[in-house]
Amino acid sequence: MLSDTRSVRGCALRIACWTSQSNFMDPAKVIHKIASNRLLSSIVNSTAIEDAMLSGINGRDCMTYNPCPVKEEYIPMIIHNILAFTSS
Repeated sequence: MLSDTRSVRGCALRIACWTSQSNFMDPAKVIHKIASNRLLSSIVNSTAIEDAMLSGINGRDCMTYNPCPVKEEYIPMIIHNILAFTSS
């Protein structure tokens, strides 16, 4: 699904944007979890994640973050798995 680092970055930004637009969880908690995890923080730029979340809060169309094959309906599952991964 994510065959290169561009896809990982595009998806991370899209997920961050969608997370900020949903009531699923607190965007600040997501930023903290990503930034505090060595693996995730090495893959994505936490400043870019924060910018994507702010853009989402301000109404940006999250589909503009590309490339990314992830669909919005998968966000709760993805966030749940990220939180499980960062908690261990």
